Amino acid sequence: MSFRLIVFAVAASMLVLSPVRGDEQQAGVASTEAVETPEPSAMEERIRAYRESFDRQRAQAEERYEQAEERYEQAVERHETMRPAPPPQVAAQKKQLSARQQAMKKFQEEQQAYYKKQRQEREALAAKWREARQKYLEARMETSLRAREKQLAEFEKQQEQMRNRAEDQHNYLVENQDNIMQGLLEQKVEIASRHEELRQQADERRKKIIAARTAMSGMTPQEKMAYMQEHRQALFDVPEGMQDRRPRGAVRPPMQSWARQAPPRVAPPAARY
Repeated sequence: MSFRLIVFAVAASMLVLSPVRGDEQQAGVASTEAVETPEPSAMEERIRAYRESFDRQRAQAEERYEQAEERYEQAVERHETMRPAPPPQVAAQKKQLSARQQAMKKFQEEQQAYYKKQRQEREALAAKWREARQKYLEARMETSLRAREKQLAEFEKQQEQMRNRAEDQHNYLVENQDNIMQGLLEQKVEIASRHEELRQQADERRKKIIAARTAMSGMTPQEKMAYMQEHRQALFDVPEGMQDRRPRGAVRPPMQSWARQAPPRVAPPAARY
């Protein structure tokens, strides 16, 4: 290891000094040109002395490098000659190991080829599956669009029928608005008259109850009970006109002529879109 370090150190010094040598050559050419000058200056003398010392150091470094290289080669040769030859068993093991490595390498190559083939087959199968999936989605989308188109067509037809009904009702109301309005007015007058009649009946019965209370103010309980039994129908029975609801099974009163002629109400649509 010491020889190698010496060789590397000398090589590094040569690499560092090589640019300086090129500068020295250029300076030497310049110095030859400057010889013609009759009297060199002190600076030129110092430069010349530095170059001479540098040349000597470089020559010594090259000589040391060559010597170190020779010593390193000699040491390598001695090391090779001193190394004992491997026994035959070790050589056989190395050869066997090499054959095993080759077999392992061949096995790995076969495995890689097998996995590559499997990967290619999977990629081809995945590509076919994606293509089939795309066709299925397109067919499903087409079916959905056709169904939606049919549904909207039916809804459009239904709305057209409802529009026609609304127009018919509007036309009927426009044509018979006088009769309808007159019928409504007459009905409201009848309702008001009926309510007034019921109000008068309620007022009469209220007055009867006030009179009965006044009459019973000085009676004993037995006399009050007898008086109540005697005037029960007049005080508590509700007249037929004042009943709030019709009894079950009663016949609905007949409709007015204008109500019978009006078209029936239109049922709302079954679904919204």
